[in-house]
Amino acid sequence: MIKTITFSLAVFFCLALATPGWADKITTTKGLPYSGEVTGYKDFTVSIKLANRNVVQKKIAEVKFVAIDSNAPFTQAEELLGKEKHSLKQVVALYTTAQAQASKSESKKPWLGELIAIRRYQALARAGQISLATKHWLKIVEQNQASPQALAIWPKKFSRRKSQNLRALKLLQARAKKLAQAPAKNKAYLQAVLKLQLALQQKALGQSQAAARTADILDTLATDPAKAAEMLQGKAPEQKPAADQPSDAPADKPVAESGTGDLATLAGLFEAGKVDVVAARIKSHIDEYPAKELPAALLLLGKSQLQSYRKSKGKAGRGVLLAAGVNLMWVFSEFPRSGQAPEALYYAAAVNKELNQPEAANLALREIIVQYDKPNYGDWAKKAKQELGKK
Repeated sequence: MIKTITFSLAVFFCLALATPGWADKITTTKGLPYSGEVTGYKDFTVSIKLANRNVVQKKIAEVKFVAIDSNAPFTQAEELLGKEKHSLKQVVALYTTAQAQASKSESKKPWLGELIAIRRYQALARAGQISLATKHWLKIVEQNQASPQALAIWPKKFSRRKSQNLRALKLLQARAKKLAQAPAKNKAYLQAVLKLQLALQQKALGQSQAAARTADILDTLATDPAKAAEMLQGKAPEQKPAADQPSDAPADKPVAESGTGDLATLAGLFEAGKVDVVAARIKSHIDEYPAKELPAALLLLGKSQLQSYRKSKGKAGRGVLLAAGVNLMWVFSEFPRSGQAPEALYYAAAVNKELNQPEAANLALREIIVQYDKPNYGDWAKKAKQELGKK
């Protein structure tokens, strides 16, 4: 009897393993495996039906690996990506072959082509192939009617090759001009394109003046899409100051609290010299920043307040300086291991110099040398040594 049961179980498991349609797999970024039949992909979510008939849905951003039994090239591309060393060119070629195969059997799995496209895009984006990634991202956005999910997955890793970054920038500039033909309708899409354009100009290409202009357009888009569209077409209408407003005051200061708190945009405005606007924006949004963004927000706020005092040649008052010092020291005291901590201390030293407190300034500079003389904290320790050497 026992032998019969054992034999029956063995046959059952063999049959279960051999059952067609249940060989697809999904593994999440947390390492959770699911086996069954991948039944669909929609709204950036992939569905898999398990052997017990339950359906599990996972956001594509949470998926590390997908295997589709009926599409071998796709599974091969996914497996190759999982290896520490792999050829991205080969991966992309396999995805392209997989997409061609999927189009032939589109009636059976009409969603498969879209799944392959998003996985190919993710591979390019992770590898820093910014030019191709941008091209595929724009296509995905168009196919998904510029949905919030599509806009949120913009490529965030840039290339080490300037030529690639420039090609991506040209794609974005062309798309921005096209979207500017209907700025109010395309506002969210245009914002996403401009944010990526701004990040490229700032981080990958170091185009500070161009980044400042992009930030200005992005900022204007929040309140006046039509005006932003004119600026994108190369027109920048002059802003006449109000009768009771000094001509050198920021023309958009009255709308400071209703504007964006996006740090990339505000960094561009800081480079453009609009420090009062930046300070007002950050203060009005300070409770909205998540913990991971708060050190950067406080650093930018403190630097803006310090620069505002300097621009006013002291007329802004000691209160602005003291507020700058508090915000900068907040970064160091609450987030000492953050990448912004040494820079915050450096500018805190500058604040103390303005307050005619050289001992406190020197103490801050020495603290940078003691705590942050490490490669992962940039050259702030070197700058601190140079400042101390001026004594």
